[in-house]
Amino acid sequence: MSRSQRAGSAISVVELGPDARAELLQHFLALDDNDRLLRFNCPVKNPTIEAYVDRIDFGRDTVFGVRGDQRELVGVGHFANVADAAKARVAEYAISVLRGARGRGVATMLLAHAIACGGQSGIGHLRMHLLSSNAAMLHIAGKAGMRLVHACGETQACFEFPRILR
Repeated sequence: MSRSQRAGSAISVVELGPDARAELLQHFLALDDNDRLLRFNCPVKNPTIEAYVDRIDFGRDTVFGVRGDQRELVGVGHFANVADAAKARVAEYAISVLRGARGRGVATMLLAHAIACGGQSGIGHLRMHLLSSNAAMLHIAGKAGMRLVHACGETQACFEFPRILR
């Protein structure tokens, strides 16, 4: 579990399992159209989100959450193991934070937690696909030491783990 002190409250990042599917669905459905666009990099409707949550493979992927004052999921990070190219395991990461929880370090903690876990699990590269208009996540990714490559309205953020951690 990771913790951060910010504005007098602790932020705890916890790993979620299959029993959290209903909460994950509720979190993603609470995102407005613009937030869905920023999280999924394309417009998505409710049935697409429902299918996405149903397809999360908790045996392969890791999902992290941050709970708010009412124990609801205010932030979610999905760490998906996507490739094993030349023994350099690659994982993709995506983050969403509900509007009312922004500005409190939730996304920063979710990304820091993913980097820490990725280093411990032998991941070679952690990638995030971001819209270039997603200024907040670009800032957070840059602060975390991710290399940013911009092309055609999208940005690929990549963190390469030192070989000693793989």
